[in-house]
Amino acid sequence: MQDRELPGCIRVAAVFDVEDLKPVWFELVDRPVLGRIFVTKIDMVWTHQEGTTKIISFVVFAGDDNNYTLAFNAEELTWSLSLVESVLFP
Repeated sequence: MQDRELPGCIRVAAVFDVEDLKPVWFELVDRPVLGRIFVTKIDMVWTHQEGTTKIISFVVFAGDDNNYTLAFNAEELTWSLSLVESVLFP
């Protein structure tokens, strides 16, 4: 598997609960023609530190046959997006 960072700004709708964060949909601001991409399943969630900043990452399936990684920067309150590509070996 390989992550490919997608350039540009994204907008994410997420549900913040007492101890939980769940992305609901996202869109690429620079590519409005794609519209909103709705998260149909969250496959994996993990938290890590970049210096003193907490990053919460989600591998999500969006029903368009692609898996994406959404990462939430808890200090800056920003999101980043990458496309998860499967690397197949013959």
